[in-house]
Amino acid sequence: MTLLVERATEDDLANIYVLDQAFGSSNRLLYIDKAVREHGCYIVRDVSEGWGVIGFAVLTRHFFGEYFIELLLVHPDYWRKGIATALIQHIEKIVPAEKLFTSTNESNMPMRALCEKLGYAKSGWIENLDEGDPEIIYFKQIKHS
Repeated sequence: MTLLVERATEDDLANIYVLDQAFGSSNRLLYIDKAVREHGCYIVRDVSEGWGVIGFAVLTRHFFGEYFIELLLVHPDYWRKGIATALIQHIEKIVPAEKLFTSTNESNMPMRALCEKLGYAKSGWIENLDEGDPEIIYFKQIKHS
């Protein structure tokens, strides 16, 4: 597998929409469109299998002005193959800040394990977003060379 992580362009929108809708979401089209147009969406492709989008992440500064990975999705056929790791590590390299945040539901054990594997520390939680499933906030201190 040969991965390419890059900033999404408007040409990628259709592929991103298809991937997002595979997860049952149809109400994020405007959100994703805005993220791409504002240069805050990053995609990953397996160039050895073609040029289709197999994962994407949205980076914003809506979290108290801090950089925050708000959304990260990987096609189920590519789970546990380093796709999410590649996306997060790419964002860590390009983010022009010393702090990076993300979050996940308490029930999302794969994402929690990934955050901990990549050196993110729990930084708090938010109740009442999803009934009975708090959102855990993660933080990482970024060291740029």
